[in-house]
Amino acid sequence: MADYGISDALQVEYEAIYAFGVTGPLLSGALLDAALVAETRHREQRDAAVAHLVDAEEKVPGAKAAYTVPFELTVPADAVKLITEVEYKVATAWRMAIANTAGDGRRLAAEILAQSAVNAARWRRAQGEAPTTIPFPGRP
Repeated sequence: MADYGISDALQVEYEAIYAFGVTGPLLSGALLDAALVAETRHREQRDAAVAHLVDAEEKVPGAKAAYTVPFELTVPADAVKLITEVEYKVATAWRMAIANTAGDGRRLAAEILAQSAVNAARWRRAQGEAPTTIPFPGRP
């Protein structure tokens, strides 16, 4: 039960990876490069969460075949908006995981939360939001 939060956060990592897959065709240049780097980070975070659950002998949930996109993606700005929302959702999931874990699980969740906050700030900047950083990242 202590790692329930990590399982939940893992589900959100799966969703983030999916989001980068559906937004990629709308992006080019520096935005596409940033998206590819961010997607790689999410894959690494997914792998770290899976490894933690395996080490803890916990059940590893699988990814869904597809996820719901909350709005139509037609232009690059739509892609950036979705990525920004997903990054915030990832930060929220890992922040919640911190509260439900201890030891190595909590350390993993805190490290990923910190990275997620940086990612979210980058995408907020790309979307033209100000301020780009928010206090208490991932706070619902």
